[in-house]
Order: sequence, then structure tokens, then C-alpha cells
Amino acid sequence: MSMIEHIFRRRDLGIIDSLIGAGMLAVAVFMWAERSVEVDANAEGPDNWKWQLWQMGTVVLAIVGVWLLWRNTSKVPWVRTVCLVALAVAYLLNNYTDVFKESGNIWNTVNPLFIACATVAICTGWRRVMAQRQGMEPTNPFVFIAAVIATGMAVAVFVNAYFTNDSGAWNVIDPLIILSLLTWAIAARRTNVGDAI
Repeated sequence: MSMIEHIFRRRDLGIIDSLIGAGMLAVAVFMWAERSVEVDANAEGPDNWKWQLWQMGTVVLAIVGVWLLWRNTSKVPWVRTVCLVALAVAYLLNNYTDVFKESGNIWNTVNPLFIACATVAICTGWRRVMAQRQGMEPTNPFVFIAAVIATGMAVAVFVNAYFTNDSGAWNVIDPLIILSLLTWAIAARRTNVGDAI
């Protein structure tokens, strides 16, 4: 077994290991995002190409981490639900209360984590659509709609977070993000991507 295969092989984590893994992922993404001050000292954000490039690291880190966590929590799927609800609560608190005071570091942490969660929803949805077309699952048009919505949400958050940063768009996207995360939290207890990656 190669080193890469060893890193990505399926491990059925227990409750404590899964929660620790989720915490480590959130802290790692937060720390990477917080250090963006090194390349963006004037806090220009999306107007600075160095900042944009730096933030791609958080997206990659989040996607790999979420996929590893997703694949390795099939025995404790309710942990996925807890993580998605926690992410929705972080969005809610940062946007609609003074708890985090709309911290840029919180946004730069939760946005890539949302995009990563959306990739799981996208792959799960499209995998189920393909299974339906092959007759392996009963036809359900809502699966296709959910996959399309997840794709649209991921693209909208990615573009607005890292390129346009339109506050009017955020007013629409933020409640949809929370709603999406809570919807995925419900589905996460019953859905497995299997060996999709």
C-alpha cells in the first residue's frame, strides 16, 4: 500500500475521534485564513490577487478535510449532522448577532467549509441521479433538484467570497447557506457517498 493510499484509506472513526477530527479541521482552516494578513496587510480582500490565491489554500484544505471526515464517519453519521448544524450556527451567530462581530476570519473559515460540504452534497446528489437513471434507485426528481441547488450554492459562495464580495448578494446567500446546511444535516444521517472518492 502506497503512502497516498494509506492516508486516504477508509477508517471507521468513533464518536470522539470524529469530533476531534472535525475540530482539528475547523481550527486548521481558521489558522490558514487568519494568516492571510501576511499577504494582504491592507485588508483589501477580494481586490488583492495574493489574498485570493492564499484563500484557495483554505478551500483545498477544507475540501480534503471534509471528504476525509465524511468517508470515515459512516458508522457515526449523526456526527456529520452535528458538524453541519454547528457550521450553520456559526454562520447565524456571525451574521445576525454580535457574538463574533462579523469577524472576517470567521467568514474566511466558514465559507470554504461550506464549499467543501457542498461538494459532498453535489457528489452524493449526482451519484444518486445516476443510480436512478440506471434503475438502481426509485426515481425521485427532488434528488436532481437538490444536486443542482448544491452546485449553484457552491459556485455562488465561491465567486462572491473570493472575487466579487457583493454585500447585496450576501444578503440573499447567507440565509440560503444556513438553510442548505440544515437541510444537509437532516440528510447526512442517512446518506453515504460510498466509494465515490
